[in-house]
Amino acid sequence: MRALLGAVALAALLGSSACSRVRIAYGLLDTFIADRADSYFDFEPEQKKAFDAELQEYFAWHRKVVLPKAAAHARRSAEVFSKPGFTRAEFDRQADEMEALFKSSIGHFMPALARTMKGLSKDQIEHFAGELRDANDDIKSRLGRTDEDRAERMTQGFTRFMALLLVRPSHAQQQEMQALLRSRMEPPGPWLKDRRARGEALVALLRDRISTAEVERYLLAWAIAPEKFQSPEYQAQVSRFRALMRDLMFQYFSTLDEDRRKELKERLHHHAEDFEALSQAS
Repeated sequence: MRALLGAVALAALLGSSACSRVRIAYGLLDTFIADRADSYFDFEPEQKKAFDAELQEYFAWHRKVVLPKAAAHARRSAEVFSKPGFTRAEFDRQADEMEALFKSSIGHFMPALARTMKGLSKDQIEHFAGELRDANDDIKSRLGRTDEDRAERMTQGFTRFMALLLVRPSHAQQQEMQALLRSRMEPPGPWLKDRRARGEALVALLRDRISTAEVERYLLAWAIAPEKFQSPEYQAQVSRFRALMRDLMFQYFSTLDEDRRKELKERLHHHAEDFEALSQAS
C-alpha cells in the first residue's frame, strides 16, 4: 500500500540525469499508478475507468500546483547544496520543504483513493488483504539478516538512487555512509509489525463498510501522520530513524567534492526547467 502512495508522491520528487528522462517518466506515472492500483484492488472495467479519471484530475492539479513549487525548490537547493560549507540549518530547511511537497502530493489524492476503496466488493477487499500480506512477506525476505547486511543494502540502494536522481556518491562517501548506518542500525521487527498492523486495521475498516469520509481520514493518517497508530516506544524508534536519514543526506551533500557540486547544481537547474515545462502541459 505504501508503494501505491509513494508512486502518487513520486512526481514531487522525480528527477534524473537527463532532462528528457524527467518528462518521459512523469508522463508514465499515471499508467504506473493505475497498474499498481489494479494489482492491489483487482478492478472491474468500470472501476478502472473511474480510477483512471480520478488520476487525470489529480495530475492536472499536480502540474498546476505542485510542479511549480518543485521547480522553485530545485533552484533553491541548487544554490544551497552547491556551495561549500552550507549549514545544517540550511539543509534542514530544504529537507522540510521537500517533505511538505511529499505530504501535499499524497494528501491531495486521498479523497479519490477513499472513493475507490469504498466501492470495492467483498472479494476485492479480500484480494487487497492478500496483496498487503504478500507485500509484507516480500519486504521481510529482502531485509538483511544482520546490521552489517542491512547497512550495506541501504548504502547500495542510496547510491543507486542518488546516481539516478542527482550525483553518484564517491567510493569514500559510500564507505562513510555504511559506517554511519552500521553504527545506528536498529532491528526492523517493530517496523514490520507496525506496517502489518496498519494494513490489517485498514482491511478491517473496509470489511465493516465504514463511510467514505472515515476511509479518507484513516488513509490520511496512514500516509501523513502514522504516529497516531504507533506506541510511544515505536514512535521513538521512528524518530531516531528519521534523524538517521537526515544525517545521511546531510553527510552526502556536505561531502561532495567540487566537481560533484558543480554537476549537482547543473542537474538541479535542469530538473527545475523540466518541472516548469511540465507544469505548462495540458
